[in-house]
Amino acid sequence: MSGASVRVQITVRVDAERAFRAFTEDIDQWYRRPPHARTDERPPVVAFEPRVGGALYEGSDTSGDRRELAQVTAWEPPGRLAFVDNAPEVLARIREKLARISDAEAIAATARTVGVTVRDETPQVFVLASVTGGTGGGMLVSMAYG
Repeated sequence: MSGASVRVQITVRVDAERAFRAFTEDIDQWYRRPPHARTDERPPVVAFEPRVGGALYEGSDTSGDRRELAQVTAWEPPGRLAFVDNAPEVLARIREKLARISDAEAIAATARTVGVTVRDETPQVFVLASVTGGTGGGMLVSMAYG
């Protein structure tokens, strides 16, 4: 489903360090598995690799099999944690689109269609985000302080 998202919000009366640990180190204790993942056998373990570039994954604690659920994009205990699901697919799609619009034939066709000369063949990418929350809110903070 395109654009699907899940949001869960809880208020806990503990300090930030304990809340961060509970969310990251103990995620397997509270993580809600989707209905299609429920079986009669022991559910897979859910855990973080605690670093930028690490993974949020689920896997068997006996067989070693695992599936990446998301990629960690910010790991700054106890204040910030960010992760994105489908990161490899998103990055591959962005690279593919940039390659298509940077192709010499595409640039020439655009110049003919629009009737202007292309001064620079390097694409410029603009990221639009809002600090009011929702999609892009956390990304804006990452870009400002990253």
